[in-house]
Amino acid sequence: MSLITSELPTLYEHYTAGGIHTGLNADKPYFTLNGKNISIYSGAVHYFRVPKQYWRDRLRKLRAAVDTYIPWNLHEPQAYSFDFGQGGSDWEDFLDVREFLSIAKEEDLFAIVRPGPYICAEWEFGGLPSWLLREAGIKFRTSDAVFMKYVRRYTALENVSRNTYMTLSNKENQKPSEELHQQFLDDGNYKATLYFSVLLPILAMLQFTKGGPIVALQIENEYASTYQPGTFTPDKKYMKQLRQILIDHGIVELIITSDAAGYGTRGSLPGLVFQTVNFGSDPDHQFDLLKAFQPNRPIMAMEFWTGWFDHWSEIHFLRNDSDFRDNLERILRYPASVNMYMFTGGTSFGFMNGANLDNELDDNSGYEPDTTSYDYDPPLAENGDYTGKYQMVKELLKKYNPIETRLPETPHLAPRVAYKSQTIQGQLTLDEIIYRIPDRLYTSHLKPMEYLPINNMSGQSYGYIIYRHKLYDLPRSSKLTIGGRVRDTVVVTLNDHLISRPLDVVSDLDGFGFWRTVNSTLDLGSDAHTYAVMDLMVENWGRVGYGKRNQFYQFKGLWSTDVYVNREKLQDWEIFPLEFKRSWTQSLTGWHTPFKSTGPALYKTDIFIDDPRDTYLDMQSWCKGIVIVNSFVLGRYSKIGPQQTLYLPGPFLRKGRNDIFVFEHYRAAGSISFADSPVFKTRTTEEKGLRVSNRFIKTAQEEDLFVLVRPGPFICAEWEFGGLPSWLLREEGIKVRTSDPKYMKYVQRYFNALLGILAALQFTKGGPIIGFQVENEYGATSSNNPPFSPDTKYLEEIRFLMLTNNITELLFTSDSPLSSGNSGTLPTLFQTANFDKEPERNFDKLKELQKDKPSMAMEYWSGWFMHWTEAPYQGTVEGFRDHYERILKYPASVNLYMFHGGTSCGFMNGANMDSAVQATYKPDISGYDYDAPLTENGAYGKKYEVVKQLLEKYNPIKTKVPDMPPEIEPVAYPEVKIKHFIGYENLLSQLPHKIESEKLISMENLPINNGSGQSYGYIVYRKKNVKLTAKSILKISGYIHDTIQVYVNGKLLNKNVVDTSGFGFWKLNDSSIVLEEPIEDATVDLVVCNMGRNNYGHLDTFHQFKGIWNSIFLNDQEIINWEIYPIEFRKAWTEKLENWMEFDATASSRFGMGLYKAELDLKETEDTFVDMSKWQKGVVIVNNFVLGRYWKVGPQQTLYLPAPLLKTGKNEIIVFEELHPEGKIAFSSEPLNFNNFTNIV
Repeated sequence: MSLITSELPTLYEHYTAGGIHTGLNADKPYFTLNGKNISIYSGAVHYFRVPKQYWRDRLRKLRAAVDTYIPWNLHEPQAYSFDFGQGGSDWEDFLDVREFLSIAKEEDLFAIVRPGPYICAEWEFGGLPSWLLREAGIKFRTSDAVFMKYVRRYTALENVSRNTYMTLSNKENQKPSEELHQQFLDDGNYKATLYFSVLLPILAMLQFTKGGPIVALQIENEYASTYQPGTFTPDKKYMKQLRQILIDHGIVELIITSDAAGYGTRGSLPGLVFQTVNFGSDPDHQFDLLKAFQPNRPIMAMEFWTGWFDHWSEIHFLRNDSDFRDNLERILRYPASVNMYMFTGGTSFGFMNGANLDNELDDNSGYEPDTTSYDYDPPLAENGDYTGKYQMVKELLKKYNPIETRLPETPHLAPRVAYKSQTIQGQLTLDEIIYRIPDRLYTSHLKPMEYLPINNMSGQSYGYIIYRHKLYDLPRSSKLTIGGRVRDTVVVTLNDHLISRPLDVVSDLDGFGFWRTVNSTLDLGSDAHTYAVMDLMVENWGRVGYGKRNQFYQFKGLWSTDVYVNREKLQDWEIFPLEFKRSWTQSLTGWHTPFKSTGPALYKTDIFIDDPRDTYLDMQSWCKGIVIVNSFVLGRYSKIGPQQTLYLPGPFLRKGRNDIFVFEHYRAAGSISFADSPVFKTRTTEEKGLRVSNRFIKTAQEEDLFVLVRPGPFICAEWEFGGLPSWLLREEGIKVRTSDPKYMKYVQRYFNALLGILAALQFTKGGPIIGFQVENEYGATSSNNPPFSPDTKYLEEIRFLMLTNNITELLFTSDSPLSSGNSGTLPTLFQTANFDKEPERNFDKLKELQKDKPSMAMEYWSGWFMHWTEAPYQGTVEGFRDHYERILKYPASVNLYMFHGGTSCGFMNGANMDSAVQATYKPDISGYDYDAPLTENGAYGKKYEVVKQLLEKYNPIKTKVPDMPPEIEPVAYPEVKIKHFIGYENLLSQLPHKIESEKLISMENLPINNGSGQSYGYIVYRKKNVKLTAKSILKISGYIHDTIQVYVNGKLLNKNVVDTSGFGFWKLNDSSIVLEEPIEDATVDLVVCNMGRNNYGHLDTFHQFKGIWNSIFLNDQEIINWEIYPIEFRKAWTEKLENWMEFDATASSRFGMGLYKAELDLKETEDTFVDMSKWQKGVVIVNNFVLGRYWKVGPQQTLYLPAPLLKTGKNEIIVFEELHPEGKIAFSSEPLNFNNFTNIV
């Protein structure tokens, strides 16, 4: 930060003038340090995430205090083996915490130290050493004697080590010498002590009152988050023990805790320690809560989250700078002290990234591994560069800090270089690697890596574990089955040949080889083998570092159940730990020229450097693995992203030759590339969709068509939420379709991925795209109540994103010129019109708004869509012809909306609302036929011939027209009987997620799907152990979003399926139902269906949360503590459904919500329609794909089933029926006549 005159005192000169008498005090409403008022302005810098050579650089860029965690698992990597900078471990260069804190003082910084023993930090196992898992029955993060003996035992220090060290270090104002510190480390009894007994004496001598920088120490970390109602209450005895250990080891500075304010004092010790809070936004509310339970004391945010971390498979997190500034200023204005977490994130080098879970289960199903990069989007980037937030911090601290002290010159940035690519020179295959592993275990049963008898009986902590089994007389098409869930990934080779599928895109995580699949199966190939060696290479992708206590039993490898080939349990295993320790990689010999590029292998190259500089390894051409530089594991890479580059600090390189090894799991590249800046890109299933859109556009060009693209981000289209992802709703206070930074950061991320693909397909680049639309019908957002005028800044930002992504074709908007004028466009954009009638009047208005420009109807509505419960649309061919001809005669250009409507498959239909009141909700049907020139199934409608005739009449340019394709005639397959079913309770038991919550939660806010919540399907709210009196009244506050079924002990109470004005539907506010029967111990279930989110209108209708999130009352008493089950019908889930029961159409069990399955056996596949007119309400799933919805009320009675969704042989058709099933599924060769609609209520 900028230099202030040298006449000002340093921080230490200001606070220690006259001697040091007292430390940091928090007994008043404000902090004092040595008797002087102080506000703490701090930033987190983790010494173990930054090369030692850069500690001073990062600290000099920070004012006025530094916060750091201390990771136990680095400092005691094996039981009784410690490393504080001279211990000889692979990490010793990072671990001299005494030197780091001494540099902090030299740089005029105070220090807040957080030694744990648990630290979270998105660090492997939250900083706990994995060898603790070897202790049977250990109870982590409690006063459990087994756990605490490793944390606290100090009896072995009663000799010279403890007495000498503590006596000398406690002499008044005496800073312990280097010699004393080394004497302690060299003492023979040092290794007989346990962790805190070694660590705390080091910290004690660095306390402020002893002449050091440490002004506060934290015990534990976010301990209140372990709270589970009815299961676990944070252990106050444990917290008291931690506090006492600090005191017993000479800690006299302020002892603190930190938690989310909403937990109150659950994770702290009121009156004994000082409590701080952690949050990312809404500081006033957080501090008000803190004041309520800790009055008359200072206010401090121990963690103000400057950004956030990334998980593999998610999109790189970016926090909007203005949002950051606003929240930081509100903290300082409150006024409060603050620690910015992070100030610089750094890197989780090696295997030290942590992980999260998106549920509270202990089966690894919700696993979310963190990336190697811990950039965090803070004031200083991962590489130490200044970000936009850095200048904001400087400005705000200058504005609010009343105490001026001397500041150093701002350090210059370290130069970076992109070195030339280096060709791979050597290879070791997996089989060759295995023979070089010094440790192996022969066992009849599978074991996790932690139980291996290696590393001085500390087991294996990191890396990979290989399970080898020799197979004899292996028949062709054999099946490998791995029971339970993999922890965390598995690669299968047979005779050193890769068998399992590579991880190319995010959706691959749903298949074999990954934790998301339970009891996964793999085809071992079409060849038979008389003898084969099968290797199962399992990767520990990082242990979970945050969660509930039951989730800390983080064993890695294969161990939870057994492994089978052709249903035969395998025994007699060889187990090999692959740890990639420095000494081992340095010893590797026997490299050969690469002769294959698939399957696990180690690759080698080298690079000669004259002047080592920071750089990045660009791994975009590789698939998945790790990189090792000069025998140090740099970190992980994975094609799925978001991280595509690995930060390689200059200090890791040396002048002259540098060795680079790459351990690739699947598919190697031929060279190593470098970059001078990071690359973040996620290859998701959506990117597959982008490639599909790419193919669609190229196919259009092949068919001699130009293309107009409307990328949104909002598209309307009667599509779910108008094309917006529902996870946007999780962003508190987000204002979609505006220039709100919370919204635009996601738009920017999406457009940066999409527009690069489209830019290459522009007409001027040889492609078919001639125009791009900006937003969609944006003028329709104009509103008087509530008042809103379209945000032109938003349109400018969308336009700017297109221009900066190399879009050069015509940019345009579309709106009704009669109702919206030019409110939804910009002068720099070409304006078009949307309408279904009065073409002349619309075009005349358009000419007024946009002089001397062509006239164009972007949407001439060829028909219309339909809502459930409404009469079917009825247009006329004559009316269509009249308006279409008047458009061409005007003359004007025209786009027919729709030419072919198609189907809103799955749950992707949209909805409409006349206002923000849910009672006006109108969900769309699955069919999107639209009465267009081509029907839903692609047949020629009557309007098709009209279009042909009129274009031939009015188009003066004659071009070659292809022959009309023959129509595809749908068939009516014979009806099929329901053979099997899964009842409601059975269905719930197979769901992957169960969330326990005191309050009701909407779909979107559930902690699932990598933090994206639930988007579609159904959600079940269950309350157990309910005592019902006769005629109890169950009341649901607010509106239902969207329909609901109420069950008591599995019995459906509301059976109305057609009267949408009654209970169970969206039209009623504060609806209630009478529970007639008295039941002593009842289970009440509320099953809510999301019928589709609104896709058009004023912006107040876009807060489209689904489910129930207001209160529910039973006899006027609010019900709390719910179990919540999301039912999403994902393909990976339906594929694995089991415990199907035989269906008996005559039995009473046939009634009720459940899954009902039939098989359709086909010799050839043809289009058809599934006739659901005899069923009640639900969805149809064909070969694990959700085809769409059906509902007795109509108007839609059939679901179009295209032949490509079928296959020759057996086709599985599953019906999820909400009420009671029909015993069979019928088919039709055409859609049921909508005009026969008779079920409207």
